[in-house]
Amino acid sequence: MRSPATRSEERGSATVEFALVLPLVLVVALAVLQVGLVLTDQLVVVEAARGGAREAAVTLDDEAVRQAALRAGGRLDPERTEVEITRDGGAGDPVTVDVRYRAPVAVPGVRCSVSVLAATVCGFAVVLALLTLDVSRAIAGRSRAQSAADAAALAAADELALPTGRDPASLAASYAARNGARLVSCRCAEGSGEALVTVEVPIALSILGPDRAVRVSARAVVDEPAIFSSAAGGAGLQPWFARELVCLNRLVPGLVLESGFRTHAEQARLYREKPDLAAPPGHSLHERGLAADLAFPSAEAEARAHALAGSCGLAFPVSGEPWHTSPTGLE
Repeated sequence: MRSPATRSEERGSATVEFALVLPLVLVVALAVLQVGLVLTDQLVVVEAARGGAREAAVTLDDEAVRQAALRAGGRLDPERTEVEITRDGGAGDPVTVDVRYRAPVAVPGVRCSVSVLAATVCGFAVVLALLTLDVSRAIAGRSRAQSAADAAALAAADELALPTGRDPASLAASYAARNGARLVSCRCAEGSGEALVTVEVPIALSILGPDRAVRVSARAVVDEPAIFSSAAGGAGLQPWFARELVCLNRLVPGLVLESGFRTHAEQARLYREKPDLAAPPGHSLHERGLAADLAFPSAEAEARAHALAGSCGLAFPVSGEPWHTSPTGLE
């Protein structure tokens, strides 16, 4: 039979142990909460970078790209957010959008007691923290892999839509590598009308294993650029010139290609019908796929196209023919 003094000592011991463990439990709870908040911020930052990259693909205005990234970021504090735009060239060339966010972190530290119970709780806290970190790394890795897959699929589809002679699969691999991923497969055969890519991103996990990888797929459908939707189409145009026309159409929506590539016979016929307007056969850039006649949806669109043509490498060189455009410096 235990004496009242013994029961009192046991209650006192339990109270001391609880007092030692409670701060640790609170720290673990705060740590898990903080990791969750940081993970949320990481996913939002990735989405902000995606939004900025999408905007950068259609405009050369860096401030518009920054605002698009901030809008996509939504909950991110603009004062803590940095957006960096790096372009490899002009319109149609690769562009990288980096978004950095200084997330506030405040988790207090507490020393562990040397008692067995407190040591057990400390060990559990460490395991739980590592497991939470593994989960966050896996989610962040999947988000990064999805961004890489999207970029790879779009690059392959762009090559299928406007061929430049490069291998779509090689382009997909290059864009996957730019985003820290490895291309696993690319179903992007010429004439298929779509690009389906699979990429993987390696992740190092503390508990679940060091040699892990996240694998995701993305699909991009090849769509005819709006400017080539007319009967004239874009067939026969030099690929790099076609890309410049697409660039201008992105800046000035509603443009339509009325006349592009012409054969020697077509140019000769047009010269016979309109000798004061058409160039003699053998002397027209249309025959080389380096000239286009555009239709504008409005006078305002025409003025805007003329003002922005230089940013896409284009010019409207012929006086009295505001519809005629060609690459800068050729006429």
